Amino acid sequence: MSIYLRTTYSPLRSSCCWSLAVRRRGYAVNAIHNHLQKSDKKHHSSTGSQAPAKASHLVAQTKTSLLPKKSRKQLQEERATVSSEKLLDNLEQIRKLESLSQFDVWATPVPLYDLHVPTKLSHKKNASLLDHARALWATTWNWYRNVATMRQMAKADAFPAVRVKSWRSRQIFAVQSTPWLAPFRREALDIYKDVQGAVATGDEKVIKKYTLDTYRARMLKMISNRDPSLVFIWKFHSENAPCKVVSIRATEGYGSIEPPRIGNRLIVQALVKFDTNQSLQVYNKSGQLIREQEPKRVVEYLVFQKRMWYSGPWEIRDQLYESLEAKYSLQR
Repeated sequence: MSIYLRTTYSPLRSSCCWSLAVRRRGYAVNAIHNHLQKSDKKHHSSTGSQAPAKASHLVAQTKTSLLPKKSRKQLQEERATVSSEKLLDNLEQIRKLESLSQFDVWATPVPLYDLHVPTKLSHKKNASLLDHARALWATTWNWYRNVATMRQMAKADAFPAVRVKSWRSRQIFAVQSTPWLAPFRREALDIYKDVQGAVATGDEKVIKKYTLDTYRARMLKMISNRDPSLVFIWKFHSENAPCKVVSIRATEGYGSIEPPRIGNRLIVQALVKFDTNQSLQVYNKSGQLIREQEPKRVVEYLVFQKRMWYSGPWEIRDQLYESLEAKYSLQR
């Protein structure tokens, strides 16, 4: 009979074989389905949570693997497109809010920029040759960032009380001595003396006028924690060296379509070094001198910040130290 079917009824035999193959495949699919259901039940967590089962996860992976794979470059481009679209949407919403609100929507707090105290050698204890090389590299990179910021500010005409003829000038390479920053250096020294005197006398109004963020909180805490029965008098004697800008950064913070009414769109942060001689005297309420300090050399690095579309003064927002390692090397 089998020979007869092979020779005489070959079409019928082919059809029967195909039907038998389909039937066997259906049995295999059902068996796999039942096995997956049992595996899913076994992999439920003991707490009753519906955690994905291992078998189902494998099936999901199999389905995903059958989809056309995208290259890493295509995925990066898609993510960049989505991020750009979200950024544009957020910017558009802020601009709509700007037209409806009566306050400056661009006055949101900004983080401390990648300012750096320049030094040729590392201040680490038992520093290695590699530590000194890193310190030198950080100082070199800070100089490069200073040049880029000076160029950016010159293009935006963002130097207070100075008219820059062209940003193509050698002055962008001399941040510590350029006359472009001379008016700012004078203002920074005046603010420094006013704030130090206000801290001594406990004048919170002056402190809130010229400080913000971390530095303001620290100065106000210093005033609240000291003995109210004592009177402090701070004196500024002289400068050992003129104050100078050692690190400066700027970024656009005014994102409106229309230009600002005054100034420019930049937010500027400048790290200023003060090398001064100062003293502090302490009296009691009756006016008796309790402690008198001889003029002492004090070196400080203070961060000044200003939104350049405001007419207000510069403000001290933080203090940096030579012993701190630079963090901006990771934020290029």
